[in-house]
Amino acid sequence: MSDIFSASCKAALKPLQPGSMFFLWAFIGLTITLILLSRRSRTRKLLPPGPPGLPLLGNLFQFPRTHLWLRLTEWRDQYGPIFSVNMAGQTIVVLNTFELVTDLFDRRSSIYSDRPRLVMASEILAGGFLLPAMAYGERWRRMRRVAHETFNVHASERFRPMQEREAALLVANILQEPKRWSYYCKRNAASVALTSVFLRPLTDSSADHIINRMDEISRSLTEASIIGTYLVDVFPIMLYLPEWLARWKREGREHHEAYTAMFERLMSDLRQKLQSGQFEDCLGASSLEAEDRGDLSKKESAWLAGVMFLAGADTSAGALHVLLLAMTLYPNALRRAHEELDTVIGRDRLPCFQDQKDLPYIDAIVKELLRWRPIAPIGAPRRCTQDNWYKGYLIPKGAIVIQNTWGMSHDTAYFPDADEFRPERFLETNGQAADFVPTTNTQKNFAFGSGRRICVGMNLAYQSLFINTACMLWALNVQKALDKNGMPIFPSRTEIIDEGLAVFPAPFECVLVPRLSGISQTISHIK
Repeated sequence: MSDIFSASCKAALKPLQPGSMFFLWAFIGLTITLILLSRRSRTRKLLPPGPPGLPLLGNLFQFPRTHLWLRLTEWRDQYGPIFSVNMAGQTIVVLNTFELVTDLFDRRSSIYSDRPRLVMASEILAGGFLLPAMAYGERWRRMRRVAHETFNVHASERFRPMQEREAALLVANILQEPKRWSYYCKRNAASVALTSVFLRPLTDSSADHIINRMDEISRSLTEASIIGTYLVDVFPIMLYLPEWLARWKREGREHHEAYTAMFERLMSDLRQKLQSGQFEDCLGASSLEAEDRGDLSKKESAWLAGVMFLAGADTSAGALHVLLLAMTLYPNALRRAHEELDTVIGRDRLPCFQDQKDLPYIDAIVKELLRWRPIAPIGAPRRCTQDNWYKGYLIPKGAIVIQNTWGMSHDTAYFPDADEFRPERFLETNGQAADFVPTTNTQKNFAFGSGRRICVGMNLAYQSLFINTACMLWALNVQKALDKNGMPIFPSRTEIIDEGLAVFPAPFECVLVPRLSGISQTISHIK
């Protein structure tokens, strides 16, 4: 009997054969997978509704690389104002109404202010210093505080004289070379950004190399921010690979060092200006003061200034392209703008910020531009930091939550004829509301985001868009270009170039001509 027991023990302790080991690990793996799938299935039933997907991969292959907002809006029409999708196990919840965004991003901002992890863009290329993508924590609060002190609603007013000069210069340049209007719109946006951050207006071509280099940095960071561009964003464990096995990691580190050197060189030049007595308010000056107080490190100060320039230049230029597209396609809106400008301003001077309260239609045009073709049609994603129940649905901890700005701005429940450009939506006539009067607060169209992560430069951006719109429409008539047969060319209303977080209308032709005699003389002193 004891021999039988001893033999049984030896058999039990005998190492498994390779084939047996394979089946054992396969069984364990299958069991774990089934448990995870079971849990995920139960959780899925608690989430907002959404499109069906594949096992494990979910809706991964249903996400387009570009124009994602159009797919999200299609799903909104099918599944409702709040829906969820599964990206290979990552839950994404999409918000499509003003009410939803206000309830979650504003009223529950304490758990909806974090960002999802962007390994390549934020951690490698930016080294953890990319403010818009930074985790909601102590560093973000310190850097954001400095930017807010410079660009809040009252502090931004100090930049208005500079913005008026830049708007006049934009008009003068277009009058001189009307076919290069796109270049001058981009140059205007870059000059305002450079001046408000580094005190370096683009008065000549001497700073063009800075603009070109900054454009390269912006494109690199934007491309890296698109999930799927780099596998490390899908499989973060790859971050721990040694550089000799991960060329992208070595190149990313080298790019980060080059970007940092660029930003620190600009800050060093600014410090020399300030020490020589050329003091004007700008974000860079505020960053240097914070650095001297010990509130920011040298690197934090440089990256804050550099990123704020990058964030402002492209978006402002895109909005001016939308303005000229709208004026080309909607001559009645242009005609009404001309009538208001002629009545309020006359023909002897350019508009200024003091005229804003007397130019409600120009202000309505600006608001409608931001609604009709939002430059950022999808808000930067948030990360939910704890399980949250909302309207009977579970938004689990770790879920990515997205504001579909395009879907919100084209919701026919709020905006009848949403695809049409109608500034009257933002007007009140004869004491009665027009078709839609959302608010007099420009933030409430959500073009600049919402909650604690709302765009910190929105006041400066709105000021630039208003004064540029007023000055360009005061000075210029916008006409359709003609083809070789003399027939008008209608630009595409729908074709959009998707460059990541910001978009531009597809290149189009229009004819810009002076609408008043003597305009060149009126603004000749600007040059």
